[in-house]
Amino acid sequence: MADATAVPAEQPRKYPRGAFKRAAGMLALASVLAALCAAAVFAFVARADFLTGAAGALSRFLFDHAWLAVAAAVSPIFAALLVGFGYMQRGIARRAAMKAAAAARGLPLPPRRT
Repeated sequence: MADATAVPAEQPRKYPRGAFKRAAGMLALASVLAALCAAAVFAFVARADFLTGAAGALSRFLFDHAWLAVAAAVSPIFAALLVGFGYMQRGIARRAAMKAAAAARGLPLPPRRT
């Protein structure tokens, strides 16, 4: 399969010669920036003893109101389900439009992808 997508040596390049160097430079710069941000977050958390009181107050509040902690924990799941429901509705509408267009032209329905 890899041979089918390989570019033969005699075929001219689609990209300018400096494009790969630029892309590698941008990747290196982004990697260095990400490493610096990760180090800054690590250093902040390692030295953030002043947050102990606020974290303790927040945990006591969440233990007193367990329903709020559960809602905060499952909210990403509900958000993902809502997005999935939206995509499902869009797919259903697209399939209905394809059926209507095929029926209007008198063509057979396209095969269903699974």
